[in-house]
Amino acid sequence: MKTLIVLVLFAVGGAWATSFDWGAHAGIMMPSGDAGEVYGGLNPMFGANILVHLPTVAVEGSIDYCILSSEHDEDDWSAYTIPIIAGVRSYTGSLFLGGGGGFYLSSHEFMADTGKVTSSSDDLGAYGNAGAIFRAGSTEIEGSLKLHWVSFEDIWLSLTVGLYF
Repeated sequence: MKTLIVLVLFAVGGAWATSFDWGAHAGIMMPSGDAGEVYGGLNPMFGANILVHLPTVAVEGSIDYCILSSEHDEDDWSAYTIPIIAGVRSYTGSLFLGGGGGFYLSSHEFMADTGKVTSSSDDLGAYGNAGAIFRAGSTEIEGSLKLHWVSFEDIWLSLTVGLYF
């Protein structure tokens, strides 16, 4: 149902869109709060994004895959989070500010003294976004700093650089 709502919003927005951009990005994600006590500091992430340009704002959406490291020395550690976000951004020249909502899928698995421990979660949250887009020939380069409020408890910070095609 959540996916259907997002698709309908993009379809309705597309009726008034002046253009679409899509691209790829990579960067780092850093947890804080309770998540900062479990996961390590700088976690690599990569993903894809889309911009739907309307006359005064742009609707943005992205999906990322972030490989999480352990704050503790765990054996056979495997963890990831997948942020799926959608929101609106407003431009002032090449600079932008925005925000919206997110759906955050997470999973981790490690070997403990008692055996394999596996857990997963899916949380709703919100994010704020600031960044800039620069033109390099026919390609646009975007730098973005996002503050994710995951499960309305933990704050995660992501820094990405990407290209629009």
